[in-house]
This record gives sequence, structure tokens and C-alpha cells, in this order.
Amino acid sequence: MSRPRVQSPLSRAARVWRWALSLAVLALALWGLRALVVELCLWRASANVEQRHHTAALRWLAVAGPLDGDNAELHFLLARTYRRLGRFDRVRHHLQRAHELGYPVRELEREQLLALAQTGQLEEVRDHWAELFQNAGSDGPEICEAFVKAAMVRLRIADVLKVLEAWHRDFPDDPKPFFYRGRFEQSLLHWNEAADNYVEVLRRDPDNAAAGFRLAQCLMKLGKFEDALQELQPLVDRDTAQWQADRRFDRITPEEVHVHYATCLYKLGRLDEARTILERELQRSPDSPDVLRELGMLELAAAENDADAKRGSAESVADANDPHLGRAVELLRRAVELQPENFEIRYAYARALQSSGRTKEAAEQFRFVNQATKPVLEVGNLTRRLMREPDNVEIRFRIGEIAYKYQSREAGVRWLKSVLELAPNHAGAHRLLADYFAARGDEQRAAEHRRRAQAAAAPPADGNETTE
Repeated sequence: MSRPRVQSPLSRAARVWRWALSLAVLALALWGLRALVVELCLWRASANVEQRHHTAALRWLAVAGPLDGDNAELHFLLARTYRRLGRFDRVRHHLQRAHELGYPVRELEREQLLALAQTGQLEEVRDHWAELFQNAGSDGPEICEAFVKAAMVRLRIADVLKVLEAWHRDFPDDPKPFFYRGRFEQSLLHWNEAADNYVEVLRRDPDNAAAGFRLAQCLMKLGKFEDALQELQPLVDRDTAQWQADRRFDRITPEEVHVHYATCLYKLGRLDEARTILERELQRSPDSPDVLRELGMLELAAAENDADAKRGSAESVADANDPHLGRAVELLRRAVELQPENFEIRYAYARALQSSGRTKEAAEQFRFVNQATKPVLEVGNLTRRLMREPDNVEIRFRIGEIAYKYQSREAGVRWLKSVLELAPNHAGAHRLLADYFAARGDEQRAAEHRRRAQAAAAPPADGNETTE
């Protein structure tokens, strides 16, 4: 029988050393593999960003993040991807982290500039458009979109059309050039041309709700209410999560969709269905001028229908005692209180008052409508002139003044602000803005505009007259 083998302390130490060395080699290999995986993920993410496959890029970045959360390129690519997706709440954080981790400042400054352009901070970008276009790369669509928005505000039509053409040529599958061309045509009341462009958007992006809604608007203007209803139906069926997740809505709200849908229904004679929708919207938004107007006009139509049925006549003269008529008067009165400048609401209110036998009150509303009619009709011609003379401040001011007094205070204010971009000392624009902010209780801003209006209107020290 052999004797048991006794291991010396030296051999045991050698074996422990070999195990430790093996583990160190394995750790180094794993570390190298980790670094390799991170490098691969960032390379694939960068390629997907360049190809504008942003969801795929985020998937690769999600793998790299837990492996190397302090990687400067990781944060830069996240900032770029989120900017492309319009998720600006995350862009700032990742740009800051990329800067802290030593990413090249020039690249970070370009991303910041693009983010400013995309979020409409156009004053910051005004002197950098040439630079951005010269080095557009795969950011071309975002640069084009920001520029088109800025040029449309200033009605620089030639620039808008030129950029839209180049945008479509370089990115033929992108639906947005067609969307903005549609918005442009719609602003000129070219309903058929606008509708054609929205159809092109939907061919490329069938779920684009903004294009579907704008198409429905054009169809309604063309009197095609059945077709408009079909475009609106998928939007009406959306749930809250879909509304919140869809970033293509272009400031469209569920209320707008439901009001348009209800309008189509009552134009098609389906008054009870329309009333149900509008009553629900009124519960949600009791101070919405749009809901009050449409429901008031529906009740006025119902009163006129009742009158037709009773008299067997084609003439729609409502019965002053009809409950639908009483409701129409009340709803439209509230709408006028909320938006007294809107001549269309005032006209509907005047009709309801007249049908109720309240002729004196109706006459007051009709006087306002008559006062508004000529200036409002003037807007189309003014807009065409402004397209030829985009820097003509007085034409721009006149359009803003008409909108402010007879259509929508907010629309008028947007025009007036565009006047001040071109002519910061325009007295008339400052006066109307002073009235606007005073009515809203913002006395500080009202006082500033009053001060600037007075300064602009005052003659200079040498006695020569100033111009607005």
C-alpha cells in the first residue's frame, strides 16, 4: 500500500497563484470584451442615427448604457437621437453629460443650435442658417423643417418653396415636405391643392393624425362632409395614451377633432349624434368658444328644422318659443363673451337673437359684423401682396390688426409680434399689444408696450417726423 502524497506549502502557493493569474486574465478578457461590445453598440447606433433609424439607434444605446454609462459618445448620440425624435426634455441632460465627459465642444454647440432651431428659438439661429445648410448631413430634414417654419411666419414664400423642393428631392420618403406644402396652400385658402398634399403625407405615413385632421378640414371647406367624416373617424376612436404618445399632432387637440367631427355630423343632418358629442365636450371644456359656437349653431339649426316641419315651408324661420332657440341664444351669448372679436360667432349670435324676436340686440351684433366684413375680405388680397413684399411692415401690421379686431386676439398677436421682429419700434403694434396684455391683467407688459408705443410715436429732437 502506497503512502499518501503530502503537498508542500510551496506547491499550494503556486496553484493559488496560477488560479489568481487565470482569474485576472479572464477579468481582463471580459473587460476587453465589454469595451468591444460598447464600441460595437455605439458604432451601430451611430450608423442607425445617420440612416435616420432612430428607434433602432435607441435599442443599441440601451445596451451600451449599462456597460459604460460614463461614455461621452453615448451621451452625445442619445442627445442627437432624442433631438431628432423631438424629446427635448432629455436633450439638455445628455448634452451636459457629454460636455462633462469631454466630448468635442464644436459638435455639442452644433447640437445645441439645432435644438434651438427645432424648438422655434429662431432669434438665436438667425445668423447661422447658411452654416447649418452647408453641413446639414442627415440632419437635413430637421434643418429644413425649422427653416420652413421660420420662413412661413415671415411669409417668405420663395424661400419656403425652394427649401421644400430641395427637402423632397434629398429625402423623397419623408412625408413632412408635403405636410408643410399643404399647410402653405391651406393658409392661402387653396383647399384642393392643400388636400392633395395631405393625401401624399398619408400615402407615406398612413397613421399621421395631423395630416388626417388637416385633410378633413380641407374637405369640410369643399363641402365634402362624408369624406371628412371618414378621415376624422380614426382620430375620434383614439384613446388618451395614443394622443399623448403621438408627437405628430402639430398642436391638434382631441377637442378640435371632436368639434370638427360633430360639425360634419350636423351638416349631414345627424343632429342628435352631433349634439351628444358636443354636450360631452362642453362638460369637459365649459369655456371653450369653439364648443359653445358649434353647439349654439347646432341648436339654431334644430330650431329652424322645427320651424320647417311645423310650417311645411322651405323657409327656415325659427319659432321664438322653441327651446332649441333659447339654448342657441344662451350658448352663443357665452361664446361672444369669451371671444367678442370673432365676427363669425357674432353673426351666429345675431341670427339667433333675430329669430328670438330680440331685434334691437340683433341689430347691434349685425353692426359689428357689417363693420368687420370689408376688412376681413381684404385679408386675402393683403396676404397675396405680402407674399410679393414679405418685408412690407405696414401690410403685415394691417393683417394683424384685422385678425386682432375681428377674428382672433391670439392670431392677431402672432402677426403683431412678427411686425416687431422686422420693425421693433412700430407704434401701432405696440399699442395693440398694450391693449392685449392689459385685458389679460398683465400690467407690467402692457406698460412696457405703452411706453414703447409713445416713444416710437414721439418726434425726434430735431423735429423731423418718425415713421412707424
